[in-house]
Amino acid sequence: MISKYTMQQRILFAVLEIIIGSLLVVVTLFLGSFLLVQSGQLRVFNEANVTFDKNVSQQDITKAMKASPYDYTLYDAKSKRLLTGKYAPSDINNFEIAKDNKRDLTVDTVKYKYFADKNYMLIIRQNSVPEFADQRLRVISYNQISYLFVMLGILLVIMIVVVRLVRELAKDFRYVEAIALSMGEGSTDQPRKHVKIIEFEQILTNLYKKSDELAWLIEKERLEKKDLSFQIAALAHDVKTPLTVVKGNVELLEMTSLTPKQVEYLTSINKSMAVFERYFNSMLTYTRLLNDDQREEVKVSDFISELIIEFNEIAKTYQVELQTELEIESKFFYGNRLALSRAVLNIFVNACQHAKKDAGKVTVTFKETATQLIFEVWNNGAPFSKTAKEDATKLFFTENGGRNLDKKHYGIGLAFAKAVSLKHGGYLEISDPPAGGAKVKLCLERVRKCD
Repeated sequence: MISKYTMQQRILFAVLEIIIGSLLVVVTLFLGSFLLVQSGQLRVFNEANVTFDKNVSQQDITKAMKASPYDYTLYDAKSKRLLTGKYAPSDINNFEIAKDNKRDLTVDTVKYKYFADKNYMLIIRQNSVPEFADQRLRVISYNQISYLFVMLGILLVIMIVVVRLVRELAKDFRYVEAIALSMGEGSTDQPRKHVKIIEFEQILTNLYKKSDELAWLIEKERLEKKDLSFQIAALAHDVKTPLTVVKGNVELLEMTSLTPKQVEYLTSINKSMAVFERYFNSMLTYTRLLNDDQREEVKVSDFISELIIEFNEIAKTYQVELQTELEIESKFFYGNRLALSRAVLNIFVNACQHAKKDAGKVTVTFKETATQLIFEVWNNGAPFSKTAKEDATKLFFTENGGRNLDKKHYGIGLAFAKAVSLKHGGYLEISDPPAGGAKVKLCLERVRKCD
């Protein structure tokens, strides 16, 4: 069972760890200093008082000073000659000054205390701050070492605590990132991750729940599309036979003697059947290409060249002026070539249908960004209405005013183009440029097969 805590509690734990660690650093310093003092490696200030007995000898004084932690010098009182001592050569001058002046001498934190009787003069060196007993180490300030030890120790404690906290948060963030990047992929055999911080655990739980819901929705959509394709295929099969019968009967009627009114009726029937066949074929193409997810590495130059050839033919049919602008440097992209080609052509046909009738103009721009390939199609016709901006990409949407729709417009082209863009990680956008006209932009994610 993982113990849980909130983010606030985890931060308080970190602060408490820093406080405890800092106290341990200070305690370690005091304990180390105590051991150094007890072993004689460190000297601390302790006021020295010396009293000479009447018959004290040089040996007695030397024996007593060797047992003490202090440096000293012992002089003959009459000749002022140095008899013995324990001192650093660099300090001898200060000892001499105290002897000559016959009084105490203070240099910085060091005091040279003067003691004398009629036979001897004793100078004892005492430092008011801790120092090493080893004369070679006295150039190093023990206080400075202590301050440095405390600062570095506390800094090390803070770094360790912060690094542990950051690693824990980073680990939890990676769990969140992993599930966020795999949203909708469904449950796997891998055990689900659990973390100690309650806020992250709640996020992970919600993400796992949403991921399962998204996976279910995606699977449901896939099955619905599969079912739709099956139903349309079945419908195509069911409709084909009566449609063939109707066409056959119309042909037989045309071979008989008909009144002018009957000829008019048969002409109307033929036109209606032609419209129905175009509409039905559009539906079949829509479902077939939309459910076909076979992708390949496509050469950009070949893809655009093929599109421009078809653009020219369509532009001639609708009698519009075509202009193409190429702003793409990429050589390849990865996608469903047939579906993308059909999507762009649908947008282009839609633009030709709604360009100005007498002086229609359509501009197709191929460009790219760091992450996307973009196909923009502009025409100089009427701008999109408010309703069209909201519903133009919905399946079967048609508008009977404002954009002069003809009878070949079934509301499938832009809906198909939007679906293809979404399958390629992009989007479809319709807009009215400030310069006039209407523009449709199809964007797709620019990836390579190796990605």
